[in-house]
Amino acid sequence: MSRRKIFTITFYAACAVGLVVFISVLAQDKPLSDAETFAEVSAYLQRETAKIQESGLTGKEYAVAVGELLIPAGKKLLEVAQNSMEKGTAYNFHVVALIIQADAGIEGASEKMDALLEEYAASSDPIARQIAASYQFRQFGDKAKRAEASPENYARFFTDLKTWIEQRRAPLAAAVELGIDVAKRHNVPMEQFIDELTQYIQSDQYSASAAGKEKDLQTVEGTRLLALGSDPKIFGRTIDDEEFDWASLRKEGEEKYVLVKFTATWCGPCQQEIPGLIRAHEKYKDKGFEIVSIYVMQPEFDPVATVKNAVAEKKIPWIVLSEELSIRAGHPNMRDHYALQGVPKMVLVDKEGKIIMPEARGHFLQMKLAEIFP
Repeated sequence: MSRRKIFTITFYAACAVGLVVFISVLAQDKPLSDAETFAEVSAYLQRETAKIQESGLTGKEYAVAVGELLIPAGKKLLEVAQNSMEKGTAYNFHVVALIIQADAGIEGASEKMDALLEEYAASSDPIARQIAASYQFRQFGDKAKRAEASPENYARFFTDLKTWIEQRRAPLAAAVELGIDVAKRHNVPMEQFIDELTQYIQSDQYSASAAGKEKDLQTVEGTRLLALGSDPKIFGRTIDDEEFDWASLRKEGEEKYVLVKFTATWCGPCQQEIPGLIRAHEKYKDKGFEIVSIYVMQPEFDPVATVKNAVAEKKIPWIVLSEELSIRAGHPNMRDHYALQGVPKMVLVDKEGKIIMPEARGHFLQMKLAEIFP
């Protein structure tokens, strides 16, 4: 495993549970044993990570070094944690270290990771239980994706998935996304999976109130709208408070490939995507490529002004929609309508209006655009 891949795993595994490490430039260069705050432990991690990257270690030796850094740092973070974010990061680092070592083939790492997740799952701390459920669901999904395609394996997966959903051990939207993916691998049409899941949620077997069932059905439908092969039927008001017409991008003879980006001004990864998207828009806009950004989850007193200022500052040249203005005009809340689990969420839509790339970000998006527009 390359060093780049290891640290990519580290970063994205942390972000997957909504935990971000903030490095304080004011933290003193203290050894780990003397660190007394989250910022000081983070500063220690930053220094030691740089040393490992410069060490020239590769393969298992590199994975061992990363594990030896993250596990004690995670324990120290737990000692000094002052809030849920810091505690979550502490728990997460220990798991990530073992994932890195397991992926590098280090003996016993997988067993240690399983044991740690069981320990977290039995913890009295709800944050630890949340971390355990997140990784155990990922393991469940990985196993399902590796299973041989057969009616028996699919039936077994669907039964197990219903248990995850019933016990609320995984976000429903994530469970639906996994179900759509696994169904496809087993040659089961998405519509069939959605119908079967809908019937289950509506049945007496599903232990939720009528209101709860209605909300869950909305989540299933929202997740389906952003799945491979679906038409997301984008709606809303632009930041100039004009009605957006999704069909206008499907005009006969002028059909466009469209990147739909759910975003927010406060989202760091969302902002990091912008320079690459500006270059892609400039390169492909005359060949039939368009971008629609939808700003959601803006908590400010004046979210419309916040978005307008950000768009002007970044010189964003494409279509921009405002969730706030859309709601004011009577449209549904986009977060609920599309069952968004977070931002950025980016999907690529073809000229027929169907999603051809449900996770259209970074290098993978650029490669796909180069393939479409040679």
